[in-house]
Amino acid sequence: EGFPTRYLAAWMKTFPEKEFVNMYGPTEATVQCAFYRIPEPPTDLTKLVPIGKATGGMDIFDVDSELYVGGKGVGLGYWNNPQKTAESFVEYPGKGRVYKTGDLVSLRPDGNYEFIGRKDNQVKIRGNRIELGDVDAALYALPYVNEAAALAVTDNSNDGSKLVGFVDLKERKPESDIKADLGKLIPHYMIPDEIVEMKLPKTGTGKIDRPKLKEIYESHT
Repeated sequence: EGFPTRYLAAWMKTFPEKEFVNMYGPTEATVQCAFYRIPEPPTDLTKLVPIGKATGGMDIFDVDSELYVGGKGVGLGYWNNPQKTAESFVEYPGKGRVYKTGDLVSLRPDGNYEFIGRKDNQVKIRGNRIELGDVDAALYALPYVNEAAALAVTDNSNDGSKLVGFVDLKERKPESDIKADLGKLIPHYMIPDEIVEMKLPKTGTGKIDRPKLKEIYESHT
């Protein structure tokens, strides 16, 4: 998950004498695969800072916008899970053994990669393709939001899906105000159909537990 840009900007302004570096890397490739030295506090709080370029001994490149990682840090596979290993760890021509991260990226003209979101976090709502990470970033850009997560959930009213934004707020806000503020940051079709205020469940590693969040929501609707 990307670190919320609003908090990064606040830290950089609080500690202007410090150097901030954005590190990227999955566990399957020993975590530190790419880095980006952040030159100044970001001003666009709806975008994540770049993940940068490969660290020493590592190689990163994209295939159809999915980031692949090669180099010394690539793991051998998943313990007792040969099927998942075969799907994620592959031999790539000229690169050797690489790991398919499932992360979507774009390459900037300066050679730095930007993280767009997870391959499995792209959803289609009413014919519009939406990257959930973009909605997350917009929610985090609102100054009264502590934590946020956007999910596509089953819409029982029309046998399709709808977009729901889950937020942990610093202060109470009407749903209409939150949607209005989002409308200043993202296109109308990306604004969640529903905003749910709650404490967000966490995994054992401290990340937002999105499957649990979806389970909680759908069990109450």
